[in-house]
Amino acid sequence: MHLRSDINKCWFKYVRNYQRMSEDDKLPHMHNVTLREAQTIFFDNIRTVIFDEHELRSLQSLLRDYSSIVSRYGFPTSGVKSSYIKDILTREFKDKIGFHSRPQRNQSDLVYDTSGSGSYVEAAISSIGVSSEQLVQNVAARLRDDVKSIKLVPWPPRVEELEEEEELPPLVLQLLSALQGKHGVDLSPSTLSLTSLITQYIIKRPTTTAINATVTLHGLTRSKELVDSYYKLGMGISYPNVLLLRDVWTMHDLERCSVCPAEIAEGEPSISIIDNDDFRNDTLTGGGTSHRCNWMFLQREERLVHKHEANTQDEQPRIKHAKTVSDVLTEKASEMQTVMPYRTVKRGEPPIRPKPTTVSSSTEPQRQRSIIHALARADVNGDRPVAAEQNIPSYNGFHAGLNMWQDKSKAYFHTSYNQPPDKSVVKDVMDKLVTIIATKHMPFAFLVGDHPVYVLITLLKAENPSKFSAIVPFLGPFHTQCVMMSAIYKRYKGSELGEVLVAAGVIADGSVDRALKGKHYKRGLRCLRLMYEALMCQLMKENLGPDLADETRENLDILRDTSQSEESRADAHVALENDADLKSLVTNMFTHVEASDMANYWRDFLSMTDALMQNVHAVHICNWDEYVSSLRAMLPWMVAYDNNRYGKWLPDFWAMLTALPADQVAFLRTDFTQSITGNPYSNMAWDMWIECTMNKGSKMKSGWLSILQNEKQLLVHSRNVNNVAQIRAAHNALANRKKTKRKHTECGPKRMREDEQCVQDLVECMHEFDTFPFDTASTTLRTLQSAMPASDELVADFNSAHAAGEKKLTHFLEERVFNKNTSLHAPVPLCKRLTFAKALSKEKPSDELKAKAAEMERSALKAMINLVEGSQLVNLPELLEHRIVEECVPLFNSNGTFRKTQKSMLVQKLSLESVDLQESYIALVDMGMIWRMATPSAEDRRTQDGNPYKWSDYVHKLSSIILARHHNAHRIICVNDPYDTAYSTKDDERDLRVQGNTHVPNTYMKLGDAFPTARMFKTLLCSSSNKGRLQKMICSYLTDLAQSVDVEIVYSVGSHCTNLSTQQPMQNYSFDQSEADTVLFSTYVVLRESGYSGPVVIDATDTDVYVAAALISQQLPGMLCIKRKQETVRCCDMTTDMMADCIVQLHCMTGCDANSGFYGKGKKSVYDQVAKSPVARQQLSRCGDNLALTEEVLEQLFAFTRSIIYGDNKSKTMAEARAAKWRTIKKKSFIRLPPDADSLRQHCLRANYLAYLVRHPSLKHHPSPIGHGWELVGGCCRPVRHTRPALPMHLPAPRPTEEGQEDEEDESDDDDENRVAAVQRGDSSESEDSECSEAGCSDSD
Repeated sequence: MHLRSDINKCWFKYVRNYQRMSEDDKLPHMHNVTLREAQTIFFDNIRTVIFDEHELRSLQSLLRDYSSIVSRYGFPTSGVKSSYIKDILTREFKDKIGFHSRPQRNQSDLVYDTSGSGSYVEAAISSIGVSSEQLVQNVAARLRDDVKSIKLVPWPPRVEELEEEEELPPLVLQLLSALQGKHGVDLSPSTLSLTSLITQYIIKRPTTTAINATVTLHGLTRSKELVDSYYKLGMGISYPNVLLLRDVWTMHDLERCSVCPAEIAEGEPSISIIDNDDFRNDTLTGGGTSHRCNWMFLQREERLVHKHEANTQDEQPRIKHAKTVSDVLTEKASEMQTVMPYRTVKRGEPPIRPKPTTVSSSTEPQRQRSIIHALARADVNGDRPVAAEQNIPSYNGFHAGLNMWQDKSKAYFHTSYNQPPDKSVVKDVMDKLVTIIATKHMPFAFLVGDHPVYVLITLLKAENPSKFSAIVPFLGPFHTQCVMMSAIYKRYKGSELGEVLVAAGVIADGSVDRALKGKHYKRGLRCLRLMYEALMCQLMKENLGPDLADETRENLDILRDTSQSEESRADAHVALENDADLKSLVTNMFTHVEASDMANYWRDFLSMTDALMQNVHAVHICNWDEYVSSLRAMLPWMVAYDNNRYGKWLPDFWAMLTALPADQVAFLRTDFTQSITGNPYSNMAWDMWIECTMNKGSKMKSGWLSILQNEKQLLVHSRNVNNVAQIRAAHNALANRKKTKRKHTECGPKRMREDEQCVQDLVECMHEFDTFPFDTASTTLRTLQSAMPASDELVADFNSAHAAGEKKLTHFLEERVFNKNTSLHAPVPLCKRLTFAKALSKEKPSDELKAKAAEMERSALKAMINLVEGSQLVNLPELLEHRIVEECVPLFNSNGTFRKTQKSMLVQKLSLESVDLQESYIALVDMGMIWRMATPSAEDRRTQDGNPYKWSDYVHKLSSIILARHHNAHRIICVNDPYDTAYSTKDDERDLRVQGNTHVPNTYMKLGDAFPTARMFKTLLCSSSNKGRLQKMICSYLTDLAQSVDVEIVYSVGSHCTNLSTQQPMQNYSFDQSEADTVLFSTYVVLRESGYSGPVVIDATDTDVYVAAALISQQLPGMLCIKRKQETVRCCDMTTDMMADCIVQLHCMTGCDANSGFYGKGKKSVYDQVAKSPVARQQLSRCGDNLALTEEVLEQLFAFTRSIIYGDNKSKTMAEARAAKWRTIKKKSFIRLPPDADSLRQHCLRANYLAYLVRHPSLKHHPSPIGHGWELVGGCCRPVRHTRPALPMHLPAPRPTEEGQEDEEDESDDDDENRVAAVQRGDSSESEDSECSEAGCSDSD
């Protein structure tokens, strides 16, 4: 046999030297020991090492052991050789000991136990010098025996068996560890799992790791392909075995407890939830909906009854035949779906509820929490930080950092009925729940549902009072909150709240309605919270005084400091909630607000939102008392705006809650909301649990959609959700995968930045639209975006809504709840409350208001359908070439006013890094901005001497602001809007400001006269003559001031400009222009042309000025800056050279002071697209080159509108773009279409005119806007909205038909008739399919 040295060396690690004996050995060193006795000690060592421990030793190592032992007793060993050792061992042990000689020189024999045949020693001996194949066979034999000796999990295993630690073969573990070069046994997850897979491969039986991995994979993906692939790769079990396991586990659950999940605790109250689960049928048209009724239990994990504890019976024989298990489950599923029809003999009436002695409807705790949160997100002066520097999250994230970790709960899916939750199904659930209560010895059980289910539970309990006495009906808080949001939406529908949210970039226009209605729960809450915070931070800014106590300020600083511990921040928040100063601030904040129709209307918004947010907050932290009080606070509004559903049954539910027994109230105080994750501030309402678990899982791709018609599979799926979760947990535990504690979603830096930016954008948007609700100078109730005033009837209805709701609620409770004078089922008269959307139209100055947008769209759709039906020749692009509706609603509001966009969004895209300007400069000041800044606050009006605030105080404050903002300027040029022009492009905007002011008196200001109230001041500014007189008074005051200050003051009003310091006119600064924004830059051009090379600082806040400065700063030499709050921004750095060439055109096209924006299209996204697209920049570049707009430039602007603003790169005309968009939108609406060509032409004319004025700042005389998108109407400049009728006066003549086409047309007659009938029925899907097919044919032709 050929021997190889490398084979020999591989066994050296098993041949170890004798270990030196210590002094504490059992045979200590003794004197007078004979040689025979010393050899006996050596033989004992041999017995231990060779025969007991089965070590493989070399003869040379045994010689060293002999010398060590014998020499201890004084015998010489220098002459002893290995042959002598071999001889005495042979005489002592005879054939029990063997010697294996090795052919290599200087290598002694190996000594081994000959009786250990089959052991690893014999295998090692026989492997020395053998071939690799023989070595592998020898090792494999031993490993196979080792693997077969372990105990495997029985098949099919129970879930709890798969959670136990798996027994693995030790030799395989040692081998894998040695292969990695590690000393000792490696117990890492990878080694353990690989050992288990090798074990499965060897014995052809599933191991725990393989089962758990496959079940987890299947549970996450539901993919048969993946499971089979992993099985064929030897890393799992087969797909049929996975299905068998799921069936067997379902059988195990049914065996343990057939009435309810076995884990439900005994003797504890239970929570179960019923909900309707609807599915869109998977048909060609998508029509029809299937309904099921899902029923699940909910329980805290701490009350979990483990399955091995619940299974007290002897284990049943394991069923391994899949067909047998499937048949049994199919029969069981059929039995569970059997519902006995329930016949109502007499409809039940809820019992008389005891009248509560005390009623709490306070939402003051929530308002105080909101104030604390708003204060923490602002600085000590109430100013908001830059969005990127905001480190305090929004409301939910803020409170998540103040609350402790929660105890987790677990859902248990029980049954899914194949029909909606009608009375028979709910009765079947309640019957089974009665059995569960008796089996588990429960004191009571809560049965939760939404409004329809809650009504059925209440009626069934009333019809069977004794049988269902232990069942407590409960109306789900989640669905209640959705209806609360719907009530807010109904009251504020038409107020253009949604338009402001869209303009501020909070939400997309396609989602805002459904979000505010409560259909998109989280997005709707976010919209309301951000709007609430925007209003609240403005109120705080105006009312936050310096008189807050030091302790209050310290606690606020702790909340702002995120480096503080959660405990200290939570303590600071608790202290602030009980702070008397803060409570007085909350009270005074609304006391000081002047009572007006606008303020009252939006104060109610804050009150309704307070009630909703308190309800949500109470759910998150499980605060039962605040939950009940928030329900009571919202009841009057629910009765007023939702009296048919929740407004009818919610009062009875609230009364029931106030009369619950003490044990039930005690349970609700700790368990009426529970957490699925255990994270802080993460408790969820009971009815949301089923939406997030059982209902949500059924609608996922891996859920029930594919098995809706298979009741057996539904049973297996629902009963195995927790089983799969347990297997997944065991699998993750083996992988040592620890679940990380994640922060709240709102605590991420990106989300904090976005939320802060949204709040600031909402505030800026309300200021741009001049619609801050609590502005004491604008008290007329009006819509937020288009400023349409409310009629007297509408104002009266709004002001009386809450009182009427409270009165009706009181009567309802007295008649139907606390007494039964009237049945709860009796009809309730409808509350036909008015809203802006339902209000009567009101005349607009010099024009008649158009119909409401919804009415216009309905009538337009009807007209279009009639036209298509009658002609059968007009295709969609030909029809949509016309406007269809009375107004081009993408560009104009229904009353004919410009559709506004938030201009300041564009400023956010500019680089606004400040520069340290130390040298002297010339300041160009927009006096309109200074007028607003100098408006006296409530604190200003409280003068120290007690005298009334005067005009002299106002102009003194105004001049002080100018000088303080420009203390380094050597010349200040005050630029005013000229109000003596015959007409202006802002005539429409100025008319809107006059709305609600029937008479604007002429006011002759004198410095010694008392300053008017904020409302009167804003009213007098509605008159151009009054503003002209104010300009003259300020000029007179500044003239006197100029003689006593070092700075040179120049005062410019249109064509008149005077150096107040020298009293000399300055003709070179005289301009015949109608806007101060353009005069600022014409003045800048004159300064540069006159040779001035120093810095120039423009002091203005209008976005139009920023845009113009970005362009002009790169066209003219010298440093041009803008004063931005306390900083100075260098204009040439605000944007790139490429964007500077087209930013003015972009701004004029997408909405500015004198031109409309596009509905739902913000400036941010358009700017980003233009920055990336050279084509878009080229399309805009020629706009404003010349005063006359050429057809070539017009077509470029049309292409820009189609491709960039509406994302249509295929259409060649606006009509095609409108038709393409119409086909894609599901909810047909003209407001989301691109504008028609006629209206867009006028829009482009206005954009070209405005861009021309900005791009040519050297013009001293501006041309008239008439003929450039405007016209004179009654002496005022009005935008031309359109020049063509909404619909064509005549249909186009039929095209001549070729002979070859006649047969095709005859064959298509039936299709046309069917299509027209579908349109008449309103079957949008069918009509859309036909339109798409026609479009496809035309393209191919």
